Amino acid sequence: MTIKHRKAQRVSVSRLVMQAQGECAAGPFYGMVGNLSPHGCFFVTYANVEIKEIVNAQIFLPTERWLHIEGEVSHRAERAGFGVRFLNLSEAEKASLELVIDYAQGLNDDMETGAKEAEQTGDSADGSDPAERRRYPRAAVAADLQGATEETTSGIADISMGGLFLRTTANLRIGQTMTLRLPLGTGQPLEVEVEVVHIQPGRGVGLNFLWQGEDDPARARLAREIAL
Repeated sequence: MTIKHRKAQRVSVSRLVMQAQGECAAGPFYGMVGNLSPHGCFFVTYANVEIKEIVNAQIFLPTERWLHIEGEVSHRAERAGFGVRFLNLSEAEKASLELVIDYAQGLNDDMETGAKEAEQTGDSADGSDPAERRRYPRAAVAADLQGATEETTSGIADISMGGLFLRTTANLRIGQTMTLRLPLGTGQPLEVEVEVVHIQPGRGVGLNFLWQGEDDPARARLAREIAL
């Protein structure tokens, strides 16, 4: 099978269980998003489509919002699904997808290295993760949630400018907002507003940062810390 129009590495989003529905020439289709990039995705579905066909679809994001997309079919796999190249996405829509991709990649990395990290608590971050992401050992960094149903000390698994994955046993819900205190360097903890976008029962939650614009001082401070 030849894959065309692939502009960026696609990331598996199967752990996020992103539903999809749409219309193709053969009629409506339903399925899941298997992998995703800012430029396209693969729909896991039985839909019968043709190469270069234009489809209209909706993708259910982890923030519990539907993203409407138009795409051109770039490849297909019988009884498995088809890949599309997105058409006419706005910059805001691309930014939303990049947050989802960054978060999904963090989950994937966390699952792959979780067992190793459990044996190496106390090590320093090695800076080998993708750009703008820093991995912290489970026991080395704690964060305090304010606004959860009970006080909790939680460990940061993965962090980027878009958000982070927090290991916590706090009882939270999708869409809940709260204040997170992040220990950064030797200074005062950084207080940021966050929104719960994904929950893994017994493991933790995915949080998006709710920045107050590009000039948010908290955003600038986190960017400096991540760049170190």
